[in-house]
Amino acid sequence: MKVLVVEDDSDLAALLAATLSKHNCVIDIATDGEMGLAMVAEWEYDVIVLDVLLPKLDGIAVCRQLRDRHCTTPILMLTAQATTTAVVTGLDAGADDYVTKPFDPQQVLARLRALQRRPTPAITTNALHWGELVLDTVLRQVTYAQQDISLSPKEYAILELFLRNPKRIFSRSGIIDKLWSIDEVPSEPTVTNLIKDLRRKLKAAGVPYDPVETLHGSGYRLKPLPEELLPPVPADPPQAETAQAETGLTLEQVSAQFQANLTERLAVLETAQAALGQGQLTAEHQAEALALAHRLTGSLGTFGYSQGSDTMRAIEHLLSEPFPLQPEQAQRLAALLETLHQRLNQPPSFEPIALASPGTAQIFMVGDGQRSEPKFGQALAIAAADLGVTLTPLPDRATAYHRLAEQVPDAIVVALGPTAPAETLAFLADLNTDFPTLPIVVLADQDSLEARRAVTPYRVQRFVSQPLQATTLLAMVTQVLAEVPISPATALIVDSDPIALQGLSGLLLTQGIQTTCLLHPSQFWTLLKAVNPDLLLLAAAMPGYDGLELCKIVRQDAIYRDLPILVMAPPNDADLMQQAFAAGADEVFAKPVPEAMLRTRLDQYLRRRRRISPSP
Repeated sequence: MKVLVVEDDSDLAALLAATLSKHNCVIDIATDGEMGLAMVAEWEYDVIVLDVLLPKLDGIAVCRQLRDRHCTTPILMLTAQATTTAVVTGLDAGADDYVTKPFDPQQVLARLRALQRRPTPAITTNALHWGELVLDTVLRQVTYAQQDISLSPKEYAILELFLRNPKRIFSRSGIIDKLWSIDEVPSEPTVTNLIKDLRRKLKAAGVPYDPVETLHGSGYRLKPLPEELLPPVPADPPQAETAQAETGLTLEQVSAQFQANLTERLAVLETAQAALGQGQLTAEHQAEALALAHRLTGSLGTFGYSQGSDTMRAIEHLLSEPFPLQPEQAQRLAALLETLHQRLNQPPSFEPIALASPGTAQIFMVGDGQRSEPKFGQALAIAAADLGVTLTPLPDRATAYHRLAEQVPDAIVVALGPTAPAETLAFLADLNTDFPTLPIVVLADQDSLEARRAVTPYRVQRFVSQPLQATTLLAMVTQVLAEVPISPATALIVDSDPIALQGLSGLLLTQGIQTTCLLHPSQFWTLLKAVNPDLLLLAAAMPGYDGLELCKIVRQDAIYRDLPILVMAPPNDADLMQQAFAAGADEVFAKPVPEAMLRTRLDQYLRRRRRISPSP
């Protein structure tokens, strides 16, 4: 995860950098709002941590400008103002979440992970551009220089996929996962031919450059627009020489650095108090002291001085009074500073951060005894030791069953032979049933569409194949562990048939999904807001409010526009299924719902909800 921290308090920025870097995050730091905007324009980030009070451009203005520019990167606001008005202002500006200062760095880390799992909101524009090549998503029309280009539905879908994800590389299997349903999976050469036909039609229409770039061994992506087709470039953005975070600092060093800076910062407040007592406090000096008090209000509590943070908040409130301050306020400020020193002389009430070492992950490796590369196991053991990961090799499934009864690991790697034997698939099924939240990585002896298809009915987070480096496999497992949800997924099921409701609820529970069931749709909206589910399952036919009406209601609300909705319709009713899709359903199943298909779809939509992308 690549994170941009926009924070002018160097101690808090260093603390966040040290914390996040221990969890395999890449951190950049901007020290003012203008620098933050420039860095987002220059580089791509997974999440942005944005302080509210910043030099040059405040966080609210930065957030608004990013959203006006159609930036969909999740934004976590940091604010020392815990009032409802301040929070609402930040959320209305486009922030996705907020944390009030002082904060627990572990909470920030958890919220960043949660934001990264959310689906990226669709850019609110009807037209996607690549120079003069324009795709209108409403008219479903492609033009170049205002001349229509006739494309087949799949050619159109492939072009739209690239235009919506301009920096992402898609393998042929990744394109298949995105654009084809599981029951109509084509061969990978079909994708190659479709891209070839798309290129030919665009060239025939006069597009001077091929917009699709081939990356051999990886896949395809949208080619950057050639320089001669780019619009005029405004003045260069300000350079951020100090943007890269000093992630080499340990948490102890960050704490010591904060203590060293604290004396100098408090001296600024003491000088302001002395000047106020003599009637010589200028408006500039008061503003400087107020800004410093605001920063310390958040950082003192974060570094373990919660009582000092309370005192500093009172100092901040006093300094925020209109200039000039009155003589009696000088006495009040002096008393507050004396109380502050007393509280800071006490040891911190908690350690700044108490995080588990990243090397404590427990991984089981279940082999089939037929590995074609005998040295791979040795290389894997060496790589695991270097990373501090506890890797337990288990030679066969019988040993794995016995060991799983004693200990549940953080993740499990299951070796798959070239023919995907039924015993291995049965083992995956047992893992799904007995350990529904255990992350699973399948390691195949060779890559094939048949092997990938064989494991699709089961909840598998990654499919990788030989040949690959041992470090690559462990990196995949680490990535999966970073994607494990902080809390179980939740689903709301609405069906007036109590038997169907009970059956679906039981099936979802075996998948590790917490369910809330509703028999009477009249209470739907109240329950939806209370549960805030990751998935919504609706019966199409119900008394009062049918599922299609509820689907339309949900899609009208900005908060739930990306919520995956699965509609269950009566069998052999093609018209009703079309109406469900038109109402906004992501998937429509005919009753009785096939369990294997539903399991696969649930996993796919939860991945989409958590922004887990397939490996290239």
